[in-house]
Amino acid sequence: MREFKSKILIFGEYGLMKGASALSMPFAEFKGKLSLELGSPKAAESNQSLREFFNHLQANGLDSQLNFPLDLDRFQDEISQGLWFDSNIPQQYGVGSSGALVAALYDRYSSIGISHPGDISNLPIDKLKADFSILESYFHGTSSGLDPLVSYLDSPILLGSTSNLKTVPLEQHQQIKMFLVDTKVCGATAPLVNYFIRKVNQHWFLQKLVSHFIPVNDFCIEHFLSGDPDLFFPEMYKLVDFQLRHLKRMIPTKYRKMIRESLENKLFIKLLGSGGGGFLLGFASSEKSIDDFSKRYQLEVIRI
Repeated sequence: MREFKSKILIFGEYGLMKGASALSMPFAEFKGKLSLELGSPKAAESNQSLREFFNHLQANGLDSQLNFPLDLDRFQDEISQGLWFDSNIPQQYGVGSSGALVAALYDRYSSIGISHPGDISNLPIDKLKADFSILESYFHGTSSGLDPLVSYLDSPILLGSTSNLKTVPLEQHQQIKMFLVDTKVCGATAPLVNYFIRKVNQHWFLQKLVSHFIPVNDFCIEHFLSGDPDLFFPEMYKLVDFQLRHLKRMIPTKYRKMIRESLENKLFIKLLGSGGGGFLLGFASSEKSIDDFSKRYQLEVIRI
């Protein structure tokens, strides 16, 4: 069965819920696929999780809400045969473990299909995203549908501030390097999303979000795509500074000082997804800067 990659939400965490642009890309370091091969110690637990997901779909009539319904009879039959999700994507780490699972299920059981990865020119992306939002909400309480979409299409996706979706090319820029920092702790999405929703209900915070954070987020995307470090890194400073000041709860306590110190050394580390743990996403102007950072803080990093 087809493998589905994890994803990296480069920009858009939280702001996406209030109209910010978002940029996300598939990440081949981690991936997963549906399997009927038995014997793995992980198979039974995964199979039970799929059974619970199936029961949720059936009990709530969610299939009838999809643009492209699932073949639930086939899904149920293969669950009884031992279907499971064979994946090395770390869970609660911000790299889209549930998104890849939803993409794999949709690929196998929905009434729409793509003949091969990359065959996306005529697909109704908005309808796919709507379906993915319904399906992935089971795992997080709420979902934009963007994570499964990126995994399903196997393509970087830009979601504009006016909710227009498009695939975009991502080039390797010599002076903008990305890397992941492993915090070694898991971060549950739903509690942090609920906290953010409560925070947005405070007028002063909503004003700061709309007037400062969202424009900075959108400028970061623009300058990242153009590959201009002189414009990109000053905006990154503002974005990371905002997260340290106003989204501190999403950053594991032991990493806050490191992020602030790195910011002053022109190395920029932000949330990846909802935060709370998992990976942090870093940006630097050179490989040497990443090496120096890793040695200074004795942290495991994964280059992107």
